[in-house]
Amino acid sequence: MNAIMSLFGMLTVMYVGLTYTFLVKGMVCVMEIEIFKLGILGFNLYLYLDWVSIIFLLVVSLIMSCTVYYSKSYMLNESNLFLFMLLLSGFVFSMYIMVVSMNMWMIMMGWDGLGVTSYLLITYYQSSVSNFSSMVTMLSNRMGDVGMILGGVVMMGSVGSMDVVSAVFLQESTNLMMVMLIFGGFTKSAQMPFSVWLPMAMAAPTPVSALVHSSTLVAAGAYLMVRFGVFLGNSSVVFKWFMLMCLFTLLMSSVMALVEVDIKSVIALSTMSQLSLMIFVILVGSEVAGLYHLLMHALYKALLFLCSGVFIHSMWGGQDIRNYGVCYKMNGVVGGVFMVCGASLMGFPYMSGFYSKDLILDIVVSMNFNLFVMGVVLLSVMCTVLYFMRLLYWGVMSYSKGVLISGFGVNDSMVKSLLLCYIFVLCGGAGVNWVVVDMFEGVYMGLVLKLLSLIIFMLGMGVFIYFTGVSMLRSHYLGSMFYFMEVQSKVVSGVFQSLGFVSMNAEFMLESGLIKKLGAMVINGHKKVFLMKFMVSFMSIWYMLVAMFVM
Repeated sequence: MNAIMSLFGMLTVMYVGLTYTFLVKGMVCVMEIEIFKLGILGFNLYLYLDWVSIIFLLVVSLIMSCTVYYSKSYMLNESNLFLFMLLLSGFVFSMYIMVVSMNMWMIMMGWDGLGVTSYLLITYYQSSVSNFSSMVTMLSNRMGDVGMILGGVVMMGSVGSMDVVSAVFLQESTNLMMVMLIFGGFTKSAQMPFSVWLPMAMAAPTPVSALVHSSTLVAAGAYLMVRFGVFLGNSSVVFKWFMLMCLFTLLMSSVMALVEVDIKSVIALSTMSQLSLMIFVILVGSEVAGLYHLLMHALYKALLFLCSGVFIHSMWGGQDIRNYGVCYKMNGVVGGVFMVCGASLMGFPYMSGFYSKDLILDIVVSMNFNLFVMGVVLLSVMCTVLYFMRLLYWGVMSYSKGVLISGFGVNDSMVKSLLLCYIFVLCGGAGVNWVVVDMFEGVYMGLVLKLLSLIIFMLGMGVFIYFTGVSMLRSHYLGSMFYFMEVQSKVVSGVFQSLGFVSMNAEFMLESGLIKKLGAMVINGHKKVFLMKFMVSFMSIWYMLVAMFVM
């Protein structure tokens, strides 16, 4: 355990130094290993390091370090803790391989490694639901592997090798190659029609969810598209269909989050909507903006899941936000971090999510899309404010519903792990913004359009405040992904039952091993409330300072 923590801590520090070097000096490092060469066909392994891969490795290592430190307390009573940590390390190292590789064979090694390790991590609790969810996830990713393999074959035929460096340098690609690669990316990033596996992956332990939904599994597809971004921005009909599927996923996940009551499901659906937004902007040719939002999203989304894990423990394993009430009285620090990360997700000014989302809205507005595209994007951004304000209202700001809150909550390990990422959530957006903005030509627009992100945020807040006293209708149609979840689940269930892979006899209770062993501990609620107020005050002071310098 300590060795794993030390390893990823050292990697994080190393990548901090390398990020500065690669960004300032514009360095690119390529390591080539020739395996064989036969005529015009060759097979070379490339390890490619530039500012994109280095800064992504930094974010992955930072989140992994926080997650390992968090898991030290969160999964303290698990008998297979060391095995869990090994699987978690293999999961992250698979992402490392995919990020630094520029050869399709090596990328496929990391790609498949993510699929196998994610299957093992999701089925960690060995229940019927976790087994079924892991198999759905693995089958969905297997379909994406077909697209990746076919894309590599087409690349071999058009470029003469499977080296991404050669393809990008020679600017040689075909629509078929990009369609196959985008198809693979859609499966990993849970875009329609492959969206079902992402909410089902919530059967995994919370630390796994923090990694899956931030910087590893779902980020793999978006990162792959960033690498091939030079070939995107195509106006062909096929690419427009991909954009349409992104918009449909964006709208569906945003609306579904408005009626969901499971805290982890709400955060998972927000992941799906944000992925749709960043993949859409990548497909229109702004891969740097997509990468920017991917990095910022990874930081605050990992923290949201880690905070939700503490809330779940405090509620004896309950995940229904309607029963939460004043959880911040028991977990003041976590409540404060949760609110700040939620503000970043909603696009609150000068939070990390504000900079990336504002840039994306500027790009979308400047490209003169039709009213349908603009309406879907703006409505989904407003829905983000609505569903997270609803989550904060039920889970943090409302009165207790009479459910017993356990004494288990925050210890030193959890607080330190949260605060490490918390600093980057506060300051990371402004820091990266200084670098990213220089890569774009000036976008000139009127005052109203420039203030569009702030207007949408305030409009969403106003709508929420107006309807706060009205009970929200939970629609089965909206809550089941427009019935798509039920249809695909029944199809996959029929396949598994015929093959004998799934047994539905075991009783499922999420995180049951911890629920049985946790004892009640007395925590002074007044101190926790004070800590949360202190963190909110600190955020307010930081906000005013940033506003003063920016304005």
